[in-house]
Amino acid sequence: MRHVSQNGLFSEIQMQIGNVEMRMAMLNLTIRPGDYFTIGDEIRVVVLGGSKNNVKVMVDAPRQLEVVRGSVLERGAGTREERAKDILP
Repeated sequence: MRHVSQNGLFSEIQMQIGNVEMRMAMLNLTIRPGDYFTIGDEIRVVVLGGSKNNVKVMVDAPRQLEVVRGSVLERGAGTREERAKDILP
């Protein structure tokens, strides 16, 4: 992922997942540990804290919704089973 530009609350980023290159605007948030934000009515993302290089978050989402780390997608793990190998022991 590469940061392209910033305009107020939004940043434009460029990223590649597999053979697909995408460019999109993303919302920038400054948020304190313990605070959360929602996506729609069913998803809540809670910021637990972290350090300069790491941030810990919890995602509360319906079980049928797949939540996947970007690094897993960028590595090209295409199927749900391939992605599960990164999560399950």
